[in-house]
Amino acid sequence: MFTKKTAFSVIIVLIFLINGCDKHDERLAHFVEPKCISSQSKCEVVKANETFKVMFNAEPVITETEFTIFLNTNTADRVVKIDAYMEGKEMFMGKIPLFFQAVENSNNFAADTLLGSCSDEKMAWIIWFDVMIERTNKVIEHEKFSIEYTSQRY
Repeated sequence: MFTKKTAFSVIIVLIFLINGCDKHDERLAHFVEPKCISSQSKCEVVKANETFKVMFNAEPVITETEFTIFLNTNTADRVVKIDAYMEGKEMFMGKIPLFFQAVENSNNFAADTLLGSCSDEKMAWIIWFDVMIERTNKVIEHEKFSIEYTSQRY
């Protein structure tokens, strides 16, 4: 049988165990509402008839920590598909595919992802986009563009 003293002791030990496992690292990403981050090469990309806005939910982007990339467009036409991937700018680490899904309405998309760690403290990345838009005449047009950003090692 647990006495009040034993139960109190167990609670104190659990509190110390939980606090002991908590990392207090200043480099950890601060999760925010989707926004353009300071390390982005550009926030908005203007193509023929559309403006594309790329945003992140973490600043800074930290390797080995999940984050979300958001894509918003002002097109009046239907976005059929988004093909996108990331790759290192200075160091080839392979292509990381991004799988964008519609959020809220047809003009907002999000892709959850994460980056592997690198030996460099900071790493430059390029995101390549191919946005397929179905025009009112049923013709599919490809809007291609890229942005760059940097990540920090965990």
